[in-house]
Amino acid sequence: MLAPKDLFKYEKSMKTYEELAKTAKTDLQKNMWKWFVALTEIPRGSGNTKGVADWLVETGKKIGCEVQKDKTGNVLLRKAGTKGLEELDGIVLQSHMDMVCTKEADFDFDFLKQPIDVLIEGEWVTANKTTLGADDGSGLAVSLALLEMDFPHPPLEALVTTDEEIGLIGACDLVDGELLKKNSKYLVNIDSEDWGEIAMSCAGGAMRLVNLPMIKAKIPEGYVEIEMKIKKLYGGHTGIDIQLGRGNAIKWAMRMLLDNKVTKTGTPIRLISFEGGNAHNAIPSHANVTFCTPKEKADEMIAAMKHLGDVLKGKHDFIEKSPEIELVKKELTATEALTDVNTLSILHAIEAIHHGVFKWSNDVDNLVETSQSLSVAKMVDNEMVIEVFIRTNSTDEMMEACHKMLEGIATIHGGKVVRKGTDFSGWPAEPNSHLLTTAKNVYHEMFKKDAKLAYFHAGLECGIIINKFPENQMQAISIGPTVKNPHTTSEMMIIQTANDLCDFTQEIIVHLSKK
Repeated sequence: MLAPKDLFKYEKSMKTYEELAKTAKTDLQKNMWKWFVALTEIPRGSGNTKGVADWLVETGKKIGCEVQKDKTGNVLLRKAGTKGLEELDGIVLQSHMDMVCTKEADFDFDFLKQPIDVLIEGEWVTANKTTLGADDGSGLAVSLALLEMDFPHPPLEALVTTDEEIGLIGACDLVDGELLKKNSKYLVNIDSEDWGEIAMSCAGGAMRLVNLPMIKAKIPEGYVEIEMKIKKLYGGHTGIDIQLGRGNAIKWAMRMLLDNKVTKTGTPIRLISFEGGNAHNAIPSHANVTFCTPKEKADEMIAAMKHLGDVLKGKHDFIEKSPEIELVKKELTATEALTDVNTLSILHAIEAIHHGVFKWSNDVDNLVETSQSLSVAKMVDNEMVIEVFIRTNSTDEMMEACHKMLEGIATIHGGKVVRKGTDFSGWPAEPNSHLLTTAKNVYHEMFKKDAKLAYFHAGLECGIIINKFPENQMQAISIGPTVKNPHTTSEMMIIQTANDLCDFTQEIIVHLSKK
């Protein structure tokens, strides 16, 4: 096995590994932490995965795997079955190589160059003011650890997809039947975030851009700029957290601009800049807006907006514990801004775009069936671009209905809707499959209790991959450690659940090896 010292570039990584390794009870668990820490050193934000893909190719060869990489950047590591088990149905361990890169607004950090600063806080592993990347560094670390270990197993394949976090791009771009062997029967996705759950179904998804025209004009004399910063909202995952009522910084910015009593009495406001949110699958936790308004109304405007900000904080105080809103008046530096009519049109469009649950399931308790997230808003060239992500555990027709609503809003405001990425279907449940039955039995044997079976409203890659390899007639499950607050700077993982996940995954493989 590769030694930690041969993997780590930074001295702190060795110290972090040594602390995490103390929690391990098996060599497999220690091996998993080695790979987990190694991944925190590698820049791997979505859209910047060539480096980590090349690293996986090189690493796979070093640990004795056959390696393939496709044109999209997906990587497959293959290990033959142990003696006597070579002809059994193969098992695919599936994870993704990219992570959501989010940092606190005022924190100086470069995801392209710096390693994640990993912190250990009691039973949790987290990061210093950035996302940790446990989504899905934990799943990839488990896969690498199992490939490197020596134990009885059928043919193993680790499929590591790219750019999962920005629309499951790697999975969608898989060429039908290209990477996996024809006898790969069992797909174990290691990208869930609640230990003790075995996911057996997930939502499909579709990303849309609502592009609204911007009409600029010269700013007249007698105007001043007001800069608004909304930060430290909780944020969260647009699938698993969409029903929790967390604040949306873009919606807050719109509400404060549009509904304060000064704007409502006719005082013009004109947008100069607007930027909110980080990624389509993250609830926006921050927004930065600069606008101009007549100088004689500026102080009254700021007071009215602060009041409305306090109202929003009060309405969300059950979940938003430390939101910050800053409003600063400045001398005018811009020469042009959106017209007041265009500004109001764009703000009303943001108001009309739904964010949250559309429909709860009639068949499964507490399952969001269809949701929509207004995730990102930014000015690009001559358009305001609004990223919207639709998820549904129902039918593609429901997704299309959401699309039609967005088209209606865009048309009213002179814009258009653009499809971004590839729409993907959900993953239907197979409650009696051999893989699921095996996993349930193994969990009960190991932990003396039943696993919870979950229908997942987030986008997993299982349904896409199954459809890419129809001849394999694959069965699938999704498992993972407990990861709280993914896609936010509060992301953290319970250490013991990652340890347990290692042994659980290995035992599933061992049980599937029995003839």
